[in-house]
Amino acid sequence: MITEALFKVYNIDPKSVRVIPTTETNEAMDALASNTVDAGIIPGSAGAGYFQKAAREGKIEFFSIPEDKMKAMLKILPPAFDLETVPANTYPGQTNPYTAFDLSTTFVASSKHLSEEVGYRIVKTLFDNQAQFSTYHSAAKEWTIDRTLKQAKIPFHPGAVRYFREKGLWTPEMEKRQAEMARRG
Repeated sequence: MITEALFKVYNIDPKSVRVIPTTETNEAMDALASNTVDAGIIPGSAGAGYFQKAAREGKIEFFSIPEDKMKAMLKILPPAFDLETVPANTYPGQTNPYTAFDLSTTFVASSKHLSEEVGYRIVKTLFDNQAQFSTYHSAAKEWTIDRTLKQAKIPFHPGAVRYFREKGLWTPEMEKRQAEMARRG
């Protein structure tokens, strides 16, 4: 999706570029490291080990797409995408910040099939133990309450709303946004 948006915004004829799709991150990183591809759009959280290793070995370099182009691409992409700035020095040799696409990780459950109580327990367990969870999954460091509340793209499960209310984080503005998202359905 990002590649297609890039082509549209830059008016690149897809037939003029050989795209090699893969679902394997290691395969894409190996292709970059062995110079069998010129560029890659690769998913990963900021600071991901495979990017660290490739940057340390001088196998990759990061570049930033201008903000106006990123915003134009964002209009083409599904609403789950957002923009985030990767700070300078996140990777060896990366002295400037750059803008990257951010794709929220979303736990999805139907309120018809998952009770409020079970939804509440899942959200409570995740956020009340976030520091410990982060030791098991590197991306979990980014799964914070603040980011969750800020980046919501679909309505929250009633159990999640209950948890956020219990923590004093659920505001009238959030209630309004929740209603708007539910209407969009």
